[in-house]
Amino acid sequence: MAKPEQALWRAVIDQAITDASGKMKCKEFDRAQALDWLLKPNRNFNEVCALADLEPDHVRAAARKAIEKYRSKSPRKHSGAKLYEFNGRTLNIQGWVNEIGCSYSSLYARLVILGWTIEAAVTTPFMVKRRSTKATAPPGVGSEPSKSGGDRSIPSAQDSA
Repeated sequence: MAKPEQALWRAVIDQAITDASGKMKCKEFDRAQALDWLLKPNRNFNEVCALADLEPDHVRAAARKAIEKYRSKSPRKHSGAKLYEFNGRTLNIQGWVNEIGCSYSSLYARLVILGWTIEAAVTTPFMVKRRSTKATAPPGVGSEPSKSGGDRSIPSAQDSA
């Protein structure tokens, strides 16, 4: 039996699968984020799986299977998805995501939320998420003065007495 903390994190994963599959009504943007979180490698997903005492690759495979199973049973809600034409190709958002290799949520935001043209949305470079590194101050800034007396070019209170 799972510990209460593990059960909580497993519920988080289960909710993401529910959102990604479209079993419950949620915003398209939320569904896209859930899909990205579940199916694309990311550190946050791995941490949640560790807290749930589950193997990320197995969870990802099970999530993919559950999402496809639900979609194959449900009528296609997205068969009338809007198509976008650019450079002689006509695709829906998912098609363009597959074509250019970006995340669904990023392209969706550009096209639907921000109202960009398809040309601008697919040709403008996407920002790459980088791991944040702790900012460090240049040497000598914000550090303690050395025991050797520090910078003697600046007079101290003792020098002026």
